Amino acid sequence: MKPLRITFLLPHAGLSGGIRVVAIYAQHLQQRGHSVTIVSTPLPTPTLKQRLAAACRGHWLPRKTPHGPSHLDNLDLDWRILDTLRPITNKDVPDADVVVATWWETADWMMNLHPDKGTPVYFCQGFKETDSPGLEATYHLPIPKITVSQWVADNLRSINNDHPITIIPNAVDTQRFARNTSTPRNPLQLGMVYAHVSIKGCDIALDACERVRRSGLPVTLTTFGNDRIDPDTIQPWQTHTTQPPQQDIPSLYAASHAWLFPSRAEGFGLPILEAMACRTPVIGTPAGAAPELIGQGGGILVPHEDPQAMADAILRICNMPDHEWQAMADAAYQTATSYTWDDATDRFEQALATAARS
Repeated sequence: MKPLRITFLLPHAGLSGGIRVVAIYAQHLQQRGHSVTIVSTPLPTPTLKQRLAAACRGHWLPRKTPHGPSHLDNLDLDWRILDTLRPITNKDVPDADVVVATWWETADWMMNLHPDKGTPVYFCQGFKETDSPGLEATYHLPIPKITVSQWVADNLRSINNDHPITIIPNAVDTQRFARNTSTPRNPLQLGMVYAHVSIKGCDIALDACERVRRSGLPVTLTTFGNDRIDPDTIQPWQTHTTQPPQQDIPSLYAASHAWLFPSRAEGFGLPILEAMACRTPVIGTPAGAAPELIGQGGGILVPHEDPQAMADAILRICNMPDHEWQAMADAAYQTATSYTWDDATDRFEQALATAARS
């Protein structure tokens, strides 16, 4: 394949799963000989009101917010961060064969770029993640779209079926996410990625754990995520780590007897594969790619908005005979390892090459 000049347009490049996916593709494509540039926006500068409110709580916000940690840190990539929070324009973007928007705002900005900046492609990793008024208009853009799950593709086609949509599921780094045999597994420990936003459904999982404990099984819950939890509101049977070092995350998956995925809506659901790669069965709702992944036997699917069904699934897994649990853990591992990032990059690379030729 002829080497391509590829530009990815990103919002603030932090520690979200979507940013990690872009970072992986950028690395793999560059290793295959393509020229890759990433252009992203900075964090918003705190307003005076926000700084005063933080000061009243005993915290001090800088006038100019630092960029913060990112999945792009320490990668040998051409990564350009705008000086101020504003739309990405022609002056920020090199000439290329293809330009890839990775968020609805960047898709909107991309359509105003000169044709020399590349054929536009919309990498849509979610569906209606926000109620921003300009979001749905980007789903009508007359350009090729790449997405990560059948659920997202079906929703996009329900709005606009006039342009090609390519489904390329995510994979997982099975060298990084692997169970270290020295990590003890607690048969009463559950795990979950925690976030305050309602769409992640953490309230459902917490309710389910409460129900299990009331039934007499003293499960505990280990959570991690980018959000902090007020010590006054955390459950006594819950431990939480805010932004743990990336190298520590696999051990959190591996130490749990089951992983909870309670999302109300999701583009894909990377924690499902990450837990499965650590041989941890997943109890999840049918959001994102969960039906395809959990449906292969490595966990239990439960309905949305049903904490009792999740509690029943927890009880079922925690009370399984060892050989049944091991069979489910093996099925989870098989699901995680049957499809690699090289497989995904083959398909992503082909989709970009096809767009560049159009």
